[in-house]
Amino acid sequence: MRIRSLPLFALAAALATAACSPSAAAPSTGTPADEAQVRTLATAWSTAFSTHVTKPVAAVLADDYQDVTPMGVHTQGAKAMLDGMTKGMAMMPPGVQMGATTTYVRFLSDKAAVAGGTYSMTGGMAGMPSKGAWMGVAVKQDSTWKMVASLGADDTSDMMAAAMAAAAKTKPKGK
Repeated sequence: MRIRSLPLFALAAALATAACSPSAAAPSTGTPADEAQVRTLATAWSTAFSTHVTKPVAAVLADDYQDVTPMGVHTQGAKAMLDGMTKGMAMMPPGVQMGATTTYVRFLSDKAAVAGGTYSMTGGMAGMPSKGAWMGVAVKQDSTWKMVASLGADDTSDMMAAAMAAAAKTKPKGK
């Protein structure tokens, strides 16, 4: 009896281990059309920043959208986000251009996805970060994908390098 149950136990253990392993990823549930639409969400942001018009972003935000900036400011609601963007765009120089890429789209279900990528900006103000990364959560409402949450992280490595170079110039010799 003990010998016959050993192969069955070994099979069950192997199946349980395989099911719990990180390589056992959930199947993708989004269609190619869904993925293409999720990827356009970053394009809407870059278009808005490049044109200083919030309409492209307004079209892709869910009403209950939430955002956290790199400074930790939490914005709740699409209207609040658009109001903040409008104020920020009024302070930007006219030549600011943004490009954004979507590096990945991961479907959590047929109605929810996480996406992320990078962005770059040109024509900004001196000392302003010119690149960074973003991540967002999108949901399918009816047949349209909307952004419900996002987080942007400015790449400050150029700013840090400049600060370190300036500090090295002012550091007394011999210390």
